[in-house]
Amino acid sequence: MWDIPDSFHSGCDGKGNICGDEDAAGYHKVSHGFSTTCLFADTGNGIMWSGHKDGKVRAWPISLEQDKSMPILTWQAHQTPIFAIVISSYGELWTGSDSGSLRVWPREALSHAFASSKVSELDAASNLAISYIDLKSQGWASGISSLLTIDIRFLIAEHSQCRVWSGGSYLLAVWDARTKEVLKVFGSNAEAEFISPKVSPVRESGRIEEVKVIANRSVKREKNQGPLSFFQRSRNAVFGAADAVLRVAVGQSIDDSKKMEAVVSALDGSVWIGYADGHLGQWDSSISWLADHRYSSSAIRCIYAFGSRIFVGYADGVVHILDVTTGKFLGRWRAHKSSIAKLGVCHNHLFTLADNGCLRGWLITSPSVLDKSLRCRLTAKEGTYLRQENIKLLACTWNVSQEKASLKSLDSWLGKGSMEASIVVIGLQEVEMGAGALAMAAARETVGLAGSDIGQWWLVNIEEVLLKKKSFSRVGSRQLAGLLIGVWVTEEIFPYIGNVEVSAVACGFGRAFGNKGAVAVKMLLFRRTICIINCHFAAHMDGVAKRNADFDHIYHRMSFRRPSGLSVAATSMAASAVQIIRGNSMRSESSSSEQFDNLLDKDIDSGEPAGDTSELSEAELLIWVGDFNYRLADVSYTEAVDLVRLENWEELLKKDQLRLEMKAGRVFQGMREAYIMFQPTYKFDKGSKFGYDSSDKKRIPAWCDRVLYRDSFESKDVVQKVGCSHPIAVSASRYDSCLGAIESDHKPVSCLLDVQIAVVNEAARRWEYGRFLRTNEEALAEQKQINSIPNIVIHTNDLVLVNKARSILKITNESTKEIGFFSIHSEGEHFGSFPNNQAIKQKELASSALPLWLQVLPSSGIIHPTQTIEVAVQYASSENDLGPELALNSGSCKTAVLLVNVKGCMSSLSNQYRVTIHHTS
Repeated sequence: MWDIPDSFHSGCDGKGNICGDEDAAGYHKVSHGFSTTCLFADTGNGIMWSGHKDGKVRAWPISLEQDKSMPILTWQAHQTPIFAIVISSYGELWTGSDSGSLRVWPREALSHAFASSKVSELDAASNLAISYIDLKSQGWASGISSLLTIDIRFLIAEHSQCRVWSGGSYLLAVWDARTKEVLKVFGSNAEAEFISPKVSPVRESGRIEEVKVIANRSVKREKNQGPLSFFQRSRNAVFGAADAVLRVAVGQSIDDSKKMEAVVSALDGSVWIGYADGHLGQWDSSISWLADHRYSSSAIRCIYAFGSRIFVGYADGVVHILDVTTGKFLGRWRAHKSSIAKLGVCHNHLFTLADNGCLRGWLITSPSVLDKSLRCRLTAKEGTYLRQENIKLLACTWNVSQEKASLKSLDSWLGKGSMEASIVVIGLQEVEMGAGALAMAAARETVGLAGSDIGQWWLVNIEEVLLKKKSFSRVGSRQLAGLLIGVWVTEEIFPYIGNVEVSAVACGFGRAFGNKGAVAVKMLLFRRTICIINCHFAAHMDGVAKRNADFDHIYHRMSFRRPSGLSVAATSMAASAVQIIRGNSMRSESSSSEQFDNLLDKDIDSGEPAGDTSELSEAELLIWVGDFNYRLADVSYTEAVDLVRLENWEELLKKDQLRLEMKAGRVFQGMREAYIMFQPTYKFDKGSKFGYDSSDKKRIPAWCDRVLYRDSFESKDVVQKVGCSHPIAVSASRYDSCLGAIESDHKPVSCLLDVQIAVVNEAARRWEYGRFLRTNEEALAEQKQINSIPNIVIHTNDLVLVNKARSILKITNESTKEIGFFSIHSEGEHFGSFPNNQAIKQKELASSALPLWLQVLPSSGIIHPTQTIEVAVQYASSENDLGPELALNSGSCKTAVLLVNVKGCMSSLSNQYRVTIHHTS
């Protein structure tokens, strides 16, 4: 948990954080050892509810002053993991599990459990575990139980009409939060739907009414079967493919593009649903489809409604802003380089949480004129939070020709460079070849298994040599048939490495086998994106066009993203960011200052990606090693050997196919190579230090084995695409081959690179950010405007309800310009006599809930300038409406105090008005 104002004001250097999170803002940690699957902040009661993998619900105090070493309350809510948890408008706790179980804990049961003494806590938990309403097993779902066997991924409390939305990826159900009656069920495309008749949930009658529901989705959850052998995975892959074909043939295929990824409710009663194909569905307060909106082809991952805005987080790391009423597109920016997992608003900031654990804060008003002022201020103060890091990186390549090298050869190749380097990158080719090895490798790839015993032998022996020089750790590796890449870093650099991802592209035999192709490692170094590719291109003197095609295929097909995130959306809207909270210190993402610089002006573009859309183009440092197989053209074997003896590299390089193709712009565009001052690395007689091919073929010597690189300092395209104001600068200090490695017909090559990276001290930058918000007149004026509240008038502070007659509470916005929002809650009520301190706890638990005997519609909404809203208030308690259990507390006379909260369109602050409700029979 973070105290956001403290993080801004003090900079909060995070010295008390756990190892790896030192650069994050200081936080309050709860170490409980339970696998948490969902959270819900019950701010009205000051409780954080958590659902867990063990099926238990736990309650924790939100207040930073209270002890969080143990939960306030724990009980077994489900037998399977809890995926969703929410508090309804009536203060009841709804929970959903991965087995489709949907349970409701009444407010009375929760209040009694919280009011229990320490001695009876175990009894309270035991009683609470059986004090739920099961909407599935009790038949209250009116026949839709079979459709609710899917995972309950979503539980949304829609307060305007006092409803709860529940469901999974392909099905949603809408419930009346007071009566627990199902109102509507529909599929992900809204075609299959059912509107419930008025069925009272009377469990004593023992009758479950049969209801036919049209559905065109069949979803079955796959149970986790644990680790599978290679052959089991192969069998499952084959039968899975056959099943997919069969389902398509009979018309039962599931369209993943229609998968629901996020659901959110706005204050005006509208509900927004985000789909995997990037479109948004908007539903009005009457549960009727209103409109579809599409502003990106990337998958939607999360949605958040706040005031007059809808914030949408996408798989490509982009945030969109929409108008809550019309769905009009207002702006966007690139918040992260990875998928956005969650969104939230606190202290006038929108917070974005990425899949990699990075948490960032953005001004809630962005895009606005304040963004440019903030950017100028932070740029001017860079000297206070920016430092330069100089890193030595050793990039190596060797075509081993299916041989195993001696430790002596490995040491002669890697020893000197690894003593100087902090990062070692090694690419090998032809680790294993042959039809059998290639076929087995292809089969393993299809079931998600990569690597082999031979590949593991190489990794272990290379690591043995490196560890003799320094304390290295391998952070990433990938094998594709004969191709193998590994990355090692020293213990000093290890804390600043993060987001390590691997990928592979096959180029051999119909682009399916790994005898030719590439393997790659992508990672962050001090939050800057680095990508290393090891490749093996097509062979033979006349294969230039094939080699160029291999490069192009790899460059555009190499992908580290999930399949659902397709294109990289262009960012176009200005916003200002400060990286307040982030996971794994330097390991999480690129620095917030770089992301801030990545935000463009406020002109809205088409959103279509322009220019180079390859993922490799986003890397700020791209290193490409391998056996490129480019030869020396227009020179004979004898001429080439003679020039080698004379060390006339300049004349030989004029014949180099790679340099000719690069100069013509046909391959490795924008990349460069250190000057070659060593003899061609191919083709040697195996076992020889100096002797070139002595066979009858007399293959012409060539520099097949190369190291190329591209930084963001020299590449304007990268600077523009990535948006980095402090580009990485790279220079080569040594480029050489190793003649002492004699096992292969190729000689290994190594290149020592000097890498200069600008690193941000996030604590110092947060302090500058906070000082800007506290002292800048423009910032103070905007914050005042954010928190402004329109002049709202409540026409009465007393309402009398006679029997079940409806009364009207009028709320008027007297402002001529400002939009207002209102929400209505209850001040709470007591259900028994307890000791004073326990009664306070019980009252707090009911503080934000409406009493079940009272119906208030709408209980939240938008009030436009000069508009008057009429809120219907009605006594609604009878055995027919609620069932006998809920009617027990009904009496002839009831009193409740309603709290009407009103605020501005973007304000986190509100004014509060009390309205007393009296009911008489």
